[in-house]
Amino acid sequence: MSSSSSTNINERPHHPPPPPANSKTSTQSTDLNDEDRLKYVLDTFLQNFSDSMRLNPKGWRGRFRKMSADEFAFYRGAAVLFYRDLFSQHSQDRWVVNCAKASSIFIHGDLHAGNFGTYIDRFGIINFDVNDFDEGYIGPFTWDVKRLLVSLNIIAFSKAFCDKKIEKILECVLRAYLTEIYAYCQSPEKRYEPICSENTTGHVNLLLKKSRLGSKEEHLDKMTYIENYERKFIRSDTITDVDDVTRHQLLLAFQEYIQTIPTSKKEANWAYKVQNEIVYLIRIKKHDATYYR
Repeated sequence: MSSSSSTNINERPHHPPPPPANSKTSTQSTDLNDEDRLKYVLDTFLQNFSDSMRLNPKGWRGRFRKMSADEFAFYRGAAVLFYRDLFSQHSQDRWVVNCAKASSIFIHGDLHAGNFGTYIDRFGIINFDVNDFDEGYIGPFTWDVKRLLVSLNIIAFSKAFCDKKIEKILECVLRAYLTEIYAYCQSPEKRYEPICSENTTGHVNLLLKKSRLGSKEEHLDKMTYIENYERKFIRSDTITDVDDVTRHQLLLAFQEYIQTIPTSKKEANWAYKVQNEIVYLIRIKKHDATYYR
């Protein structure tokens, strides 16, 4: 089970409220000089993260250092800025203007190129698909599409692809996206078709096959040990016990989550049994914090 911490520095309100009446719109900000644009960026972060920064200044310094590594790192860490810009351009989105329902789609919320990978589904099949749904949100579907395309643009540019090559890549992705969406609409059963080694080729197929070489036990051994035939978490600087209040809140939240699972998808009761240990894990790589049991 996992849940975001209240002081989590990776806590990203990607979909901020409308900017104050006296603030510059995103359209205006694109024409700003470097100094004014910097003020706009700082204002965006302070509006959304000032409390978190005060609570965890060391973590935020680490996050900003990560973001300064390259353009893509900044893009990943500055989603709130990206969505503030998109929000102010909302009236210019013809898909949204022409169809009210286009703004009420359950979107991924942070659909950049780094959020694709492999995972094992409930049937034990290794899938290649989108991951990291903790920023899921009801909003315009175009936000997901734009977030993905911009991320691919940044990556391709960093690899010195020419403009025509980049344009071709983005057009290919967009056409594939539309093709699959129309296919889903026409064939409901296709929505549940996994992307696995049996129906893929090329790099994705190779990635799926390599994933099979790993094991859950190998991953668990990095954070746990065996005692009396039971797995227990290793305590360290990055893995500590939660306090009693937090434990109680997490258990209640988990029980509430179980009630939301459709009967058709619900596993046997034992699958939802919470073990005795609930710990707080700080993921140093992302300067993030997550609860695990």
